[in-house]
Amino acid sequence: MLFVNDLYKIGEEQLGKNTEKLNKIENRTGEENVVTISYTSGTTGNPKGIMLTHLNYYSNSHAAATTFQIKDKISTLLILPTDHSFAHTVGIYIALVKGLSLHFVDARGGGVNALKNIPQNLVEAKSNFLLTVPALTSNFIQKFKEGIKSKGHFVEGIFNRGIEAAIKRNGDGFNKPGITVQISTWFNQFLAEKLIFKKLRLIFGSEIEFLVGGGALLDIKQQQFYKAIGIPVYQGYGLTEATPIISTNTPYNHKMGTSGRVIEGIHCKICDDEGRELAQGQKGEILIQGDNVMKGYYKNESATAEALKNGWLHTGDLGYMDQDEFLVVVGRAKALLISEDGEKYSPEEIEEAIISSSACIHQIMIYNDHEKYTTALVTLNKKAVEELIKKEGVSGYTQLNKSIKDQILLFAKQPEFKDKFPSKWIPSNFQIIADEFSEDNKMINSTLKMVRHNITETYKSRLDLMYGGKAQQQALDENINVFSTLLKISMKKNKSALNCNSMVHIKRIDLEDPLYQKERLLRNKILLRPIGIPDFGWEKNDAKSWHFVAVEELELVGCVVLVPLDEQNKKAQLIQMAVDDEWQGHGLGRLLIDTLLEFSKKMKFREIQVHSRSDITSFYTHMEFEIYGDEFEEVGVKHQHMRMFL
Repeated sequence: MLFVNDLYKIGEEQLGKNTEKLNKIENRTGEENVVTISYTSGTTGNPKGIMLTHLNYYSNSHAAATTFQIKDKISTLLILPTDHSFAHTVGIYIALVKGLSLHFVDARGGGVNALKNIPQNLVEAKSNFLLTVPALTSNFIQKFKEGIKSKGHFVEGIFNRGIEAAIKRNGDGFNKPGITVQISTWFNQFLAEKLIFKKLRLIFGSEIEFLVGGGALLDIKQQQFYKAIGIPVYQGYGLTEATPIISTNTPYNHKMGTSGRVIEGIHCKICDDEGRELAQGQKGEILIQGDNVMKGYYKNESATAEALKNGWLHTGDLGYMDQDEFLVVVGRAKALLISEDGEKYSPEEIEEAIISSSACIHQIMIYNDHEKYTTALVTLNKKAVEELIKKEGVSGYTQLNKSIKDQILLFAKQPEFKDKFPSKWIPSNFQIIADEFSEDNKMINSTLKMVRHNITETYKSRLDLMYGGKAQQQALDENINVFSTLLKISMKKNKSALNCNSMVHIKRIDLEDPLYQKERLLRNKILLRPIGIPDFGWEKNDAKSWHFVAVEELELVGCVVLVPLDEQNKKAQLIQMAVDDEWQGHGLGRLLIDTLLEFSKKMKFREIQVHSRSDITSFYTHMEFEIYGDEFEEVGVKHQHMRMFL
């Protein structure tokens, strides 16, 4: 074991022995010598080796330290990997410039153990500030909310009112509301601060002052949340080609919803596709110039020439300067959505808005490649979805699909997002992906940003089926398949509270089966009446005795669920089920489930439990339903067991 003073002593001894060697290295090292070749993660294309020099690192680390007014000899825990350029510059070079105490997450045992060790390491390190990316801060928010919810409605109410009050009090950080708002919100914020917020801050260590965000767009709702609990996240912007810091918010000068002001020593302008500089507030590509700009791409002259033009680095990112000289970054140019008419739009802001507004949406990639409308690939937060199912009483996968769509669109009800995004770029169809995007499947990189071209290539077939004449139904089919593997929807309740417990079995039957011949003549059964498909032995006289409707206006094969007239011929309940003529039996079976569920609502039945469903290869299907309800008796159906033909 070595103590720190022992290490100092060893260092002094080695310095004395190697002074001459070190002087030679220093003398032959120039500002333009390459220090690192950093390969990009290739989020929108193939990785390229970025050559960064001594001058790049020196200029960027000193400029960022000065702009941020980082104090000497404070402490930080490095959660991000040091191959991340943000962590590399701040965690190594700025640490050397300012004499920071560096702590590293205990990663013994691999990445999974590293994640588990973060909470303990945060407390041990007593960091004054932390570097983070949106995926990490989002995960912390989710954990906070889950923990608060577990404390009960009373504590959750104090927390929610406190967050709401603090957000109003803070404004955007640069422009704060007047005294009336400050007074009206004081008590709720004060109470939450004393009882909850100060305890939440201890999760990050007893000395924490702020977080610095980078790596990807940080949604404004996240910024508002952390500012509200007293640990602001100061969002910055940069890219590896810029070593990487270009702009940042700071404790002394910040505005939520922006990426801060450009740091000293860097010139920045916004240009259109023709290279013309745009006026303040106009959106275009971000170009920068300064000593922090890379030397070029390693052995890739064509890519270097494309990125470095006339002394300016073309970042490939879109943004604009707002009225207060804060840089607003909206996304990658190469990640653009492109509509059928060639109009372009960056998806990142919408994606962040969707994720921050719904706990159910874990990840989302919005997609439009010269199509009439926009779609999305979605991964779910399983726990949050299970809570949604219970809260909304979801009773089937089709209903769940609608609930998830509502969750995707939930952001539109938030004041900060209302009418912010053109409707043509909001997803009108979506696919649920069973496996989350991860580093292991190469769908996200080490900075937790989506690698869009990998996702697009991997799920090309799922994206394609969302376009075309039958896109909505095809997407629904696939989503139901995923739901059935990810989630189990339970609809059982206390039977003692119900007046009736009826069973309906739907099974394959033989048309010549005497039991079928007998049952189809009965008048007080629920029956599935075929319409528009070949006659399977239904006699005209039988048909007259049933109340049913043909659906001639639909070019589909249809079925109608019938409840026979009661004895007084006064009551009849009809539910139409339309079936695409190209569907196989499993499609019919699924529609039957949805129809019966809808039927149960119409009849005010309490619920339907789907017990089993096998794979279907023909027009015959095997299913079993348990129907609970207290209005069966009103239509003459009571404790019955019957077979039905589909």
